[in-house]
Amino acid sequence: MNLHDIFPAIDIVEYTLYYLMLFCLICVVILWYLLRYLIRHKKKTRSYYISLLEKSTKDDAKQLAYKVAYYGKRVVRTSEHEKKLEALLVQLEPYKYKESLSKLETDTQKQLIDFLHTLRHKNV
Repeated sequence: MNLHDIFPAIDIVEYTLYYLMLFCLICVVILWYLLRYLIRHKKKTRSYYISLLEKSTKDDAKQLAYKVAYYGKRVVRTSEHEKKLEALLVQLEPYKYKESLSKLETDTQKQLIDFLHTLRHKNV
């Protein structure tokens, strides 16, 4: 059956499927970059810093003193915690400037463990 029209029938190429596939690919790439960005720039929580301090109690005294000074300010919330941190920092101050690696004294170690224990249980 032939159509007897003025103009012959024209084949129309449909690109909608290709546009849809390109759009989906762009959305997947954008989602991948967004998730990657969010994972890398995830805000560190208070419990994360407390766990870092708990893991670093086995480090040498010099590194521990710097870590407590740096991360300790991020985890204190109350004036009680702040006082304990200040007392701990005063005891850890001499360890920052020693050249040789040394271990913490037992009373400083106990005070650090007590400080971390107080932080962990008040973190609720």
